[in-house]
Amino acid sequence: MPTVHLTGSKEKIAEQRYANQEKHSFDINVKRDHTVGLWAAEIFGYDDEKAKRYAKEVIVADLEEPGDEDIIRKLIADFETHGISMTRQEIEKQLLLAEEKIKSQQ
Repeated sequence: MPTVHLTGSKEKIAEQRYANQEKHSFDINVKRDHTVGLWAAEIFGYDDEKAKRYAKEVIVADLEEPGDEDIIRKLIADFETHGISMTRQEIEKQLLLAEEKIKSQQ
C-alpha cells in the first residue's frame, strides 16, 4: 500500500514539474513576442503608446495556434501593410534573438 502512495506522489511531483516548465516556456514566449512586437513597431515608426499596444497585439496573435506560424503570419502581413519588405527568415531571426536574450537574463 505505501508503494502506491509513493507512486502517486511521484506522479504529482512529475505533473507539477511539467506544469512549471510549461508556464516558464509560456512566460518566455510572451516576453519574446513583446520584444519582437516592439522591434517591429519601431520599424513602423510608432510612438511609445502605439508601440506598446502593437506589442500586445503580437502577443495575442501568438496565442491563436501552437508554434510560431501565427505570429510570423501577423508580422509578415503587418510589414506588407506598411510597405516594408521583411523576410520570414529575418522575423524568425528576431524571434530567436529575443528568446535567447530573455533566457540569458534569467
